[in-house]
Amino acid sequence: MRVPVEYVRKAYALVIRLNANQFDELLVLSFKSIDYPFFRLPGGNVKQNENPLEALLREIRVETGLTELTMIRELGVIKYF
Repeated sequence: MRVPVEYVRKAYALVIRLNANQFDELLVLSFKSIDYPFFRLPGGNVKQNENPLEALLREIRVETGLTELTMIRELGVIKYF
């Protein structure tokens, strides 16, 4: 019997800003609760009634406190399981 595959929708971002020295900085998240170096991009699950951009902006706000963001372009969609 074949088990149906259920996808979990997620959205992640490359958040880049220009710092005071006019260099680009990439925002990554690290976790002190993990014993080894672990980094990830801001983002997370897309809720049932959200579009990916809404979910992404919500996740970035929750994880970083950033609210004034400009989306330059969508990087793409990856499906995996």
